[in-house]
Amino acid sequence: MDLTASFVPMSFQEQELEFWQRHRHATSIFIQGLVLWLFAMPAQKDLLVCFCRLLRRKPRNFWLEALKNTLTLLLILGPILMMLALFGFVHTGYFGNVHIRTAVFAGGILSLSICNCLLAAMLKALLKRPGW
Repeated sequence: MDLTASFVPMSFQEQELEFWQRHRHATSIFIQGLVLWLFAMPAQKDLLVCFCRLLRRKPRNFWLEALKNTLTLLLILGPILMMLALFGFVHTGYFGNVHIRTAVFAGGILSLSICNCLLAAMLKALLKRPGW
């Protein structure tokens, strides 16, 4: 919301073309923020909690504990880095139109969220089995 508000012009005395360009950019950032907040974060949270539940058993010694913690960190970083890579790819300038950029970002986040939900559902089913 703060980033969106910083792109909205404060006065109508600016040039009209610049006013509408900044207004479109603010709307694009607002839509991208809503997509992240409503779709990506809940799916991300479910997946990350499943990763942590899967790797919560305490190992026998310190070195195995350090290795398990490193593996957990790498598993958690994967989905977060995918989201950041999508954000960077969309905002590199390859997509010139603001509307296309927003649509590509929203579609990518929605598909990533669906994949995260499916993976979390599979991990939850695995964790319900005896022995996990």
